[in-house]
Amino acid sequence: FLDPEGLSGWCHNFNGDGDKLIVLSPEYSGSGDAPGSINGNQSSFVLHIRPDTWPVEKMGILWTGGAGGIDILLNSSGKVVAQFFYSKSDFVELISHTPAMKNGNPTNIIVTFDKDLTHGNCKLFLNGKLEDQSGRVLTAGSSTRWKTGTSIEKFERDTMGYLWSIGGGGGGTESFDGKMEEVVYYPLTIYPVNPAEGKFTWTKPVSDIDSNGK
Repeated sequence: FLDPEGLSGWCHNFNGDGDKLIVLSPEYSGSGDAPGSINGNQSSFVLHIRPDTWPVEKMGILWTGGAGGIDILLNSSGKVVAQFFYSKSDFVELISHTPAMKNGNPTNIIVTFDKDLTHGNCKLFLNGKLEDQSGRVLTAGSSTRWKTGTSIEKFERDTMGYLWSIGGGGGGTESFDGKMEEVVYYPLTIYPVNPAEGKFTWTKPVSDIDSNGK
């Protein structure tokens, strides 16, 4: 399962036939900073994947417990799908334009969430490029627009699922087939920076910054 390849020397090689990693989500990890280590108002995931195959329908990359959270999948065209839940059954779905290639080169995935924006609350980046984002907030929410003023469902202490499944997926999706080099969760909204560009473009509108500059 462990393979001596990857960004830091090791990665996990999923066989597509049930391989998965089950880990405690941050609030249940027993760490000293657990009360602040999960954040339904601002959250980000960073992953590096190298799929060997694309699924017939959908393939699980990260499943955060079902009926809530942020789930990340691969579809039959190799495109990354990110689902951000604002209730137990309703979510915003983002889909990349670019596929995660099967040529052995890693694809970097970044998904970010910020509850307090007026538009673009949910974002999906591949290799540092913005691929998809949600539209302007909507009072009732929709599949493309975040529900106004709502935190991520189950991303709160004592209410979220305590296990996260990496590679196995959920809801009847296929298991991930390929290598996965990194899965990192941040209780913050992060923004990709490409040093080669020599500049950083900050995309949070000034009108959405509170009195503390956040």
